[in-house]
Amino acid sequence: MAAALATTTIPSATTSMQNKVTLAASPTGLAKGWLIVADAECMLVQAPVATAANTWQVLRGYHGTPATAHKAAVSVYVGPPSYFWAQFNRSGACNAATEIALPSINLRAGNHFNDNSGEWQQTKINGVSSVL
Repeated sequence: MAAALATTTIPSATTSMQNKVTLAASPTGLAKGWLIVADAECMLVQAPVATAANTWQVLRGYHGTPATAHKAAVSVYVGPPSYFWAQFNRSGACNAATEIALPSINLRAGNHFNDNSGEWQQTKINGVSSVL
């Protein structure tokens, strides 16, 4: 069965230049090398910031994604790199039992896909919620 990607929010608005991100809550296990995906941007976690709770030093615009500003309370997915599908959009039959994690996120395009009764359903286009 697929693991569920951890979700939380970034409570305050961020600019595209900030290299520290505060999360509303830090998922269990969050560590150096994990990824944070907000909208269509991927960030690589580099280290915790010792002086601020739930704050992480990050490399913005990771995996070829654009570093962008984010509104307050933006939802984010957090997990180890193996939990993210980096190359292709998904279509056709989905077997959740064989997936590493859901939703499946194409980091290059910012598209999100989830299992809908055994079929892939696109839930975000370029990081923006969609109903297809």
